[in-house]
Amino acid sequence: MTSTTEVQKKILTDRLRQYTRGVHDESDTIINYKLIVTFADRELYGKAISFFYHVYQTLEDLIKKYKEHPSLTKIYVLLPIIERTGGFESDLKFFLVRIYIYIYTP
Repeated sequence: MTSTTEVQKKILTDRLRQYTRGVHDESDTIINYKLIVTFADRELYGKAISFFYHVYQTLEDLIKKYKEHPSLTKIYVLLPIIERTGGFESDLKFFLVRIYIYIYTP
């Protein structure tokens, strides 16, 4: 059975969705435009993927460091399949030939 509070919340969320739809559409358009610009500029794209490189490198290093932890043993076994650090390094070398040395810090 649905309580009055749950009905009010649904109504409120529907109203919020309705009133913010235009803002969200505009925001989506801006983000998509930025993605197009990023993909079109080799150096800008390289800088964008450099952020992901550091995140993946850190995650993979921590998984290797704590591979004996019960929560990570199953992930560690999959690491050769799911690791991305090497791919990011190759991409960074390709997209950021001139400034690779400044972004890549082993």
